[in-house]
Amino acid sequence: MPRRPRSGRSPPPTTQGLPKKKKSLAETIKGYTSDTSGKLRFELITKIKEDHKTLQGYYQFTRLMNDLPPDTGIPETKAYAFPLNHDDLGAALRDFITFMYTHSKGRMRKTGFKRHMDYTSLIPYRSHMTFWINRKYAQAGNPVPYYYAVYNHLTEAMQYC
Repeated sequence: MPRRPRSGRSPPPTTQGLPKKKKSLAETIKGYTSDTSGKLRFELITKIKEDHKTLQGYYQFTRLMNDLPPDTGIPETKAYAFPLNHDDLGAALRDFITFMYTHSKGRMRKTGFKRHMDYTSLIPYRSHMTFWINRKYAQAGNPVPYYYAVYNHLTEAMQYC
């Protein structure tokens, strides 16, 4: 059995052929990342829920709250839905969660009909909105709001409901 060096460290591995491997590895990784740039991979049901239900509902709510015509396009609505002032965004998110709570029906329980949504029913709205806020601000090249600030605005509104 060969003796180990006194420092307790093993000798460095040989570097023969390493630059060629690094170059091919870097090219492979760049090929993968360039194919996936700007694309999302979800199950179809999750994508439909996030795309059409929550985001479109938020756009409709934004049009309603800002007195925009119902046929206003998405680019015009985005300016109101994702404002540059993050405090305005927090207020809009609180209003959106409160609107969803007050204008959505609860589920039927064994004890009878619930009038409003439960806290647990609002959790998907919170996760979808935190996702979409980060994505839309990044796509527009605007400063992205701090994740936990957005999360806290939504959670405060959910707890009040």
